[in-house]
Amino acid sequence: MSDKIEDDEWTFRDLSLGFHLRDDDILRYDPDSLLRTGREWNIVAALNILGRSGNFSQLDRLIPVLTATDDAQIWDAGVNLLGFSGSWLQIARWYNLFMQRPDAPGVKYYMALLLGASCDRRAVNVLLDLYGQSSGSEEARNQVIRELSSLLEDRNNAIFLARNDDLPVGDLVSLIRPSVEVHASTESNSIFEGAILDIPGLAEKMRNELFREDVVRGRVFRARLVLEAATGINCTPMFNEIGNLNRLAAIAILDEFLDTDPSARFHPGQRYFFGHPIPV
Repeated sequence: MSDKIEDDEWTFRDLSLGFHLRDDDILRYDPDSLLRTGREWNIVAALNILGRSGNFSQLDRLIPVLTATDDAQIWDAGVNLLGFSGSWLQIARWYNLFMQRPDAPGVKYYMALLLGASCDRRAVNVLLDLYGQSSGSEEARNQVIRELSSLLEDRNNAIFLARNDDLPVGDLVSLIRPSVEVHASTESNSIFEGAILDIPGLAEKMRNELFREDVVRGRVFRARLVLEAATGINCTPMFNEIGNLNRLAAIAILDEFLDTDPSARFHPGQRYFFGHPIPV
């Protein structure tokens, strides 16, 4: 492991897009040394490393990091880590903490992302409440609807298409009600794209989508984050450095994963971070 960070300002910025570095191995760094520096990116990187071993005990250290910065990439990386590795109880608590300053720049937008990353049906009602509080922010309302679509629709259908309509809250509730009712009697709270969260099933669905001419980059990117966070496999090559989808690389990654019999390790309705079950 390395104690020396040449320039943490750029070393770890790939974490704003996922959970791996494009041209480096994050595991060569010592998380304790990173945490001792107290520097923003080093803390994000350290908590990424700890989470890979199933240690989620220090995620709260991200809260003051985020509240003290207006760096959008730090927020992207921090909210992804909190949302995809935190339990629902933690996410709900963090949401309440951030929403003590609801008018701070970007807070409502990032709270929508946090709730969506939870892959939890309990997030739906909180997202609706956030939508109601965001009448002055088109960006936040747009993102709330995108997150509702990611949770409740298997592709960009009626919920997603309503993002530019500035619907009253009551109309949005009516729009999503049929999708919500589908999950009303299910035991698991973990959902994604209108179904119980199932990591092997998600990988198979992604693979099928990549053969469609009308594949939607944004939905593939979100599915990639869900898959990468849950399994720990490096999905960075699915997109090139300027964000374009690389279908062949993506299909190869998914084929390799599906060939490992993932159903023996990843069970429907359970959230994971790098293969470690996240507390319900």
